[in-house]
Amino acid sequence: MRIQRTTLQLMVIVGLVVLGWGAQTAVAAKPCDVPVTASFRDDGADSVRSDGGEYIDGRDRVNSDIACDGDYYFLSGTRTLVFDLALISSSPVNAGGNFAVEVGLDGGLLGMSNDQPVQTTKVQFNFVVGPTRYFLAFWQDRYPDTHDINVTRLDNNTWVVEAPSTATAKLLSCSAKGKCNQVEVGNTAAPFKLTLVRQ
Repeated sequence: MRIQRTTLQLMVIVGLVVLGWGAQTAVAAKPCDVPVTASFRDDGADSVRSDGGEYIDGRDRVNSDIACDGDYYFLSGTRTLVFDLALISSSPVNAGGNFAVEVGLDGGLLGMSNDQPVQTTKVQFNFVVGPTRYFLAFWQDRYPDTHDINVTRLDNNTWVVEAPSTATAKLLSCSAKGKCNQVEVGNTAAPFKLTLVRQ
């Protein structure tokens, strides 16, 4: 099921970032949508982890699909993600919402060649903690002191999105209610590894 890009909760975008989303909604799946299972590495050193296990399309109200345009869309349903960022809190925090993975290739993820890494240009998590909305951005075009990350297609059914520990992201914030006037919180390493497997 493809998610309309209208959220204020959580997103990851690889290839294109859109800021200032509104209410989170979902639209009916199309016949060409491909359901996938999403799994985070969940290493203790990772800054983005699961709330305990893989995210399966159609279970726990999770939507996890590669859409007809080849981009990946995720809606957490009753699940959350865990963010472990010292700039926000001394302990990990949970946040729900959605994220997307987009690559700048014809056919998107489905158009990638096997075992050929793709250097991405933009990645952003957008999530809410209490009264504050946070943006964790790997977006070198806009923020030259951040890094891009890679997407790799391992085989016909498996993709890996990974930010190494050496990759720098920029954390920004604004009020979760009303107009979002972003302010910079700081730069941080934010390693994570996400594996997508066709169901």
